[in-house]
Order: sequence, then C-alpha cells, then structure tokens
Amino acid sequence: MSSHSVTLPQLLAPDVAARVAAALADAPFSDGRATAHGGARDAKRNQQLEPAHPLAREHGATLVAALNRSERFMSLALPHTILPFTFAQYEVGMAYGEHLDLPIVGTPNGPLRTDLSLTIFLSPPDAYDGGELVIPGDDGPRTIKGGPGDAFLYPSDTLHRVAPVTRGQRLVAITWIQSLVPDAEQRAILAGIGDSVIAMHTAGAPDADVTRLRQVQHKLLRRWARA
Repeated sequence: MSSHSVTLPQLLAPDVAARVAAALADAPFSDGRATAHGGARDAKRNQQLEPAHPLAREHGATLVAALNRSERFMSLALPHTILPFTFAQYEVGMAYGEHLDLPIVGTPNGPLRTDLSLTIFLSPPDAYDGGELVIPGDDGPRTIKGGPGDAFLYPSDTLHRVAPVTRGQRLVAITWIQSLVPDAEQRAILAGIGDSVIAMHTAGAPDADVTRLRQVQHKLLRRWARA
C-alpha cells in the first residue's frame, strides 16, 4: 500500500455526516455503472446520486467547506481543484471490484488530472457488514471502514475495491482532486515540513527558527507547484 494514503478522522463532524445521510435517505439514486468506463463498468455495482442534482450540490458544498477548513487536508492535498462530490450507495450484494480511477476526467472547464481520490464515510460502521474499502499491498490488503465523517485520502493511481455489502447499507461521498503539486513524493515532503513547523511552534521554538523552516517549505512549493 502506498505510504501516501492517509486516514483523516472526523474530517466532517459526525453529527453533520448523520444529517447529510438522513437528507439523502430518499434521494433518487441510480445505477452507478452509467459513470464507469472500460472494465470498471463490469466491476461496478452501486447506486449514485447525480452530482448535478440539487441535493448533491447542497450537501456536496457542505463537504467541500469541511475540506477547506481542514488544515491537515490542505497540507496533504495542496488542492488546485476539487471535483463536485458524488454520493454513492451500496445495498446488500453490491460491490466494486478492483479498479483504477481515471487519470483525466472531463469537466465544464476542460480536462482535469486526478492526483488524489477521497472517500468520506457517512454511514455508521455498525450499520452494515462488508463494504470495506480494500487496498492491496505487499504485506496484504488494507481494509478501511471509517466512522461517520472519517475520510480516506489516497493517490488516484492506487488499485482498490469495495468489498460486497452483506447487511445494511453503505453510504459514502467521493471526490477527486487535482493538486498544485502532482508528484506524491514532493507533496509528502511539503506535508512533512508543514508538520514540523506546527510541532516547533507548539513546542515553543524561537520564531526565527520556525520562520526559516517555513521559508524552505515555501521555496519548495514555488519550485514544485503547477498553478
């Protein structure tokens, strides 16, 4: 598994996640295969709410606002563009076999490169069995099943799948991000420096030392960013 995959606990407040899930309970979900391409169409068995639907736009905006407030997400992703959220629902028997996300997607503003994928869990984990996000790795697969409002951020070239749901219903929100810094290693370096800046400031390091480290971070961002 990529070391650049990160869990973001309670990116969205659990009570907000619960309100979003309740608001979508009667939403007009449709066959998710309509948005799949190539072999993914055969692997995909879920239901999705059209991103342009008023409910998706309203509650997607709530999720985007949470992303913009999250210093951790902003540090890790360095977002240039965040696609509108897609809400995906999995009933009993539904799953999404191993697949890769598209590297380029079309938008009204032209093609967008997908550097990062994000899943926000909206259903309580005890509300369904199965339905884990599964990422294979050399040491065996990693399974992710977050609580309401937890998120999982991972490079979009990561092979992944959603295990079959055997009880209940799984509801998630997914989006894709084009980063200002396309290279995952460079993003990780910048995020690591950012973590060090915060740690030094918290530990009471001299302001001049914190500023010098932040200056290095900014110089690298200017070098690596593609605005």
